[in-house]
Amino acid sequence: MAAGVVIEVGASVLDFKVGDQVYTMPPLDKLGAFAEYVAVDAAIVAKMPANLSFKEAAAVPLSALTIIQALAILDARKGAKLFIPGGTGGFGQIALPYAKSQGMFVTISGNGSARALAERLGADEFIDYATQDYTDLLTGYDYVIDTRGAGEFCKQIKILKPGGKAIHYPKLDIVFNNAGIMHEFDLFDESITYEHLAAEITTNLNGTIYVTKALLPLLAKQQEAMIVNVSSLLANITVANAPTYSATKAGVHMFSDALREQIRAKGKKIHVMELCPPVISETNLTDTYNEGFLNKMISLPLAKLVNAGIKGMEKNKLRVNAGFSKVMRFSMKFAPDFITHTWGQMILKAK
Repeated sequence: MAAGVVIEVGASVLDFKVGDQVYTMPPLDKLGAFAEYVAVDAAIVAKMPANLSFKEAAAVPLSALTIIQALAILDARKGAKLFIPGGTGGFGQIALPYAKSQGMFVTISGNGSARALAERLGADEFIDYATQDYTDLLTGYDYVIDTRGAGEFCKQIKILKPGGKAIHYPKLDIVFNNAGIMHEFDLFDESITYEHLAAEITTNLNGTIYVTKALLPLLAKQQEAMIVNVSSLLANITVANAPTYSATKAGVHMFSDALREQIRAKGKKIHVMELCPPVISETNLTDTYNEGFLNKMISLPLAKLVNAGIKGMEKNKLRVNAGFSKVMRFSMKFAPDFITHTWGQMILKAK
């Protein structure tokens, strides 16, 4: 999911121009929303509503496409009765008004404090799940779009009329956090603004934390689940020409350790693995790859990183240091200050 400003259009693009504020969801085989720039087909881009910020707009496409696809699968018709349990969350807040726009009768459940929000969004009926059992109140429904998990299935069947249909979210049991932009910032350069630094922190560190916080409740419902946080070689040793990036990846490392201990204290079966790649060659994330001696020494083909990550997940490892990352983690145990200084000066002189 992404939102931003158009900087270039193809010769055949007629509906958009440079400077337009737009939002999109890149196709699954061509992701890239964590990058600063992304190229997408004009057919899957729309102009942002004027009342949304970029952050709000970026949150829309996934939920919106989910409800559109769900109603298409259900072959939903005007006048049909739809129930969305847990319908006051991010998905429900888009699904509810969209279903109403299609002429459906919509009931949702949620926390009692969200009743006013549900009514404002157009709910025909609202059920407070803390004080009411929807199986006692609802009957003869055409469709259910579940957001609560498999444990609710038997209850949802009871409210469907003969021939009614229910859609369940697939089980969420693995989350990959792999957000990263890297800039070479000279902190003595007065043209580098706080906004430049904050953008890197927001993507690399805050993104990992926010996604984890949002999805933890779903992961906690599974019998077993896993979170894979991708940090970097720089979780082991800083790189002097990219201080902010180094700090964010060290932050991902510390966040992973702290998260793991909180999960253990709660008794949840959620494994947290940190994956520490070195420089990765042979990807489509850059137009050029530096073939210099240093990069050749520390780089790792993408296929080898994937294999190392899969093996680590299968063994429920706490951390996988792939390729040169393993060398640096081992070395830093013996002479951290000397290696940091030597490595830092070598990097700076190579620029």
